[in-house]
Amino acid sequence: MVDVVQIIGAAVAIALTYGIVRYDRTRIPSSWRQRGWNQATTGAAIYAFGPLSVVAYFWVTRRSARGVAQGLAVLLLLVILQAFVMGLVEFLVD
Repeated sequence: MVDVVQIIGAAVAIALTYGIVRYDRTRIPSSWRQRGWNQATTGAAIYAFGPLSVVAYFWVTRRSARGVAQGLAVLLLLVILQAFVMGLVEFLVD
């Protein structure tokens, strides 16, 4: 059962990260979106680095210290959300 929980955890991390990046892309200006990653690079970064990729994503699109700070804040949000969802999954499994 531990393997199933780990697979669910990885899927949750990827889904939450992708969801936040996709949401952010819809609300940033076109000029920021153009200097960001393409879909393939975004997917590869999220798959390889999980939630850590949001810091790099925010740096690439904003190119400022504020962007890095936003990325770190989103990373913290992702970690909290993932912990909550995984706690819920483990509660339901047990």
